[in-house]
Amino acid sequence: MENKVLVKDTFKDYLGAKDYLSSSDISQLLKSQKHFEAYHSGKITFEETTSQKIGTAVHCAILEPNEFGNLYVMFSKLSLPFPDSTMAKKENKEWYENFCEMNVGKTILNDEEFKKIKEIQKSVFSNKIAFDLLQGCKIENSFYGEIDFEGEKIKIRMRPDAINVEQGYFISLKTTQDASADGFGNECAKWKYHAKESFYMHGLRYLLPDGQKPNTGYFIAVENQSPYLCQVFDMNEDREIVSEFFEVGKHLVDIAFSRYNDLIKTKVAKGYEYESNGIVQLKLPKYSVINSNNKSI
Repeated sequence: MENKVLVKDTFKDYLGAKDYLSSSDISQLLKSQKHFEAYHSGKITFEETTSQKIGTAVHCAILEPNEFGNLYVMFSKLSLPFPDSTMAKKENKEWYENFCEMNVGKTILNDEEFKKIKEIQKSVFSNKIAFDLLQGCKIENSFYGEIDFEGEKIKIRMRPDAINVEQGYFISLKTTQDASADGFGNECAKWKYHAKESFYMHGLRYLLPDGQKPNTGYFIAVENQSPYLCQVFDMNEDREIVSEFFEVGKHLVDIAFSRYNDLIKTKVAKGYEYESNGIVQLKLPKYSVINSNNKSI
């Protein structure tokens, strides 16, 4: 595949391009080379949680609302012949089996999940800034190419939720428990969003031609509980310099790239990078120590 390529492929096709490093690979490399190796070989798998299921549905409802009805269907127990009985009842069981046959290929949501997704969608679309940013964006497009790092070529792939190449920004849509600045900032640190978004920012700036390089990225963060508040965050408010968010993230990405190059050269995956004698001094997190010092016994 040639460099600087934008492709409208399926998510399945994107996941199958394993010879290209993705943001998920970066996350595993930041743990260790062995984590990356296990993830890349399929030994590490992730079962979808209810929150992740709703998060995926939210992405479709907001980014591709015209496709939502083709991919998702609501099931309400009130629709059953005997809604006060269990699914073990013959009539209920037969009705549900027929319902599933009529909706093969669709993800079934219960009425509570469906209502939640629609409330989240309404919250985002009611936020004028979020709604306007999404207009004119390319949705779920994949980018493939090669970058130079420490004298080596590294194949990378990325699939931003939305990107506006004319106006120079990309968007990451996130469901969260807390969309306040402090709450979402803590979540970014916990899940290393700054590494993923820096991978996107610097990767896209490397791959895209002049006139299409992004100046920033935006988070559209929306709470997954009532009142479903939506907040837009600019990842790089000062256009003259690269923000701390991207700088710290790029440092992590560079660590991941170095570990990847080392693994390719040595073909020996290492575990956690600690002291050479294999014994590590255990330290409590800083916040735990601070909290302890502020409390009286």
